[in-house]
Amino acid sequence: MNMKRFWLILLGFALALSVAACQSKDGVLRISDAYMAFDEIGEYPTKVYAPADIFYCIVTVLDAPEEGASLKAIWYAVNAKGIAGNTVIDEIEITTEDAVVPFILSNEGPWPTGSYKVEIYLNGELDRTIRFKVK
Repeated sequence: MNMKRFWLILLGFALALSVAACQSKDGVLRISDAYMAFDEIGEYPTKVYAPADIFYCIVTVLDAPEEGASLKAIWYAVNAKGIAGNTVIDEIEITTEDAVVPFILSNEGPWPTGSYKVEIYLNGELDRTIRFKVK
């Protein structure tokens, strides 16, 4: 077997695994994973950001229907310098068929240091809360 064919087979196998990983065994729509990262594809997970960073929340949905799943992210400053506690910073709602969805939040100035959270809703129901910090 030549190397090109080997790599094509390996790539096909990897794609099949990734599709299978995004489907649940019981066919029930749900969030299988959600985490903060330094990048839009979630390659570099984190729970601590610098004041100039962009916040990325990566959400993986199992069995999103063809008409799409409704996802919402509500971002909060929980206890950040100069901001009243539990202040809503932003709210983003989308309908998607994608298995992996990045929610992105940036700021024109530096983020105040302190603690933050993002609540992730699936079809109107709170699914999970992710806490993170800016140092």
